Amino acid sequence: MKNTYELQIANKKIAVFKTLKAARQYRPDSALVDLDGNFTRIIKVLKPTARGNFFTTLNDALAAENLLESWECTQAPIGYGETRSYTWQDGTRHGHLVSIYRDTAGRYERPVHYAR
Repeated sequence: MKNTYELQIANKKIAVFKTLKAARQYRPDSALVDLDGNFTRIIKVLKPTARGNFFTTLNDALAAENLLESWECTQAPIGYGETRSYTWQDGTRHGHLVSIYRDTAGRYERPVHYAR
């Protein structure tokens, strides 16, 4: 499945197109507000990565395992090709060990986590 483009009016999907050109031809005023006050927009829908194990952002990777609240915003960013492991004190006796890898292309692997 390749990237697609969705035409949305008032946050509802109206149509899906294979190219941005086709979407703009269908609705050329895509950045305008219609007479009812509804916003019209065309958004790019990215193709899913293989098996859903790699994500383009750290937030997406952590959210996939419900670990978003475990990340401390004060931590240094994860470098390319680096694995970061940390203990998240989630209220259990010894906490959770969380390990996340960022590949050399900048994608984040689905985090591995387990109770200590």
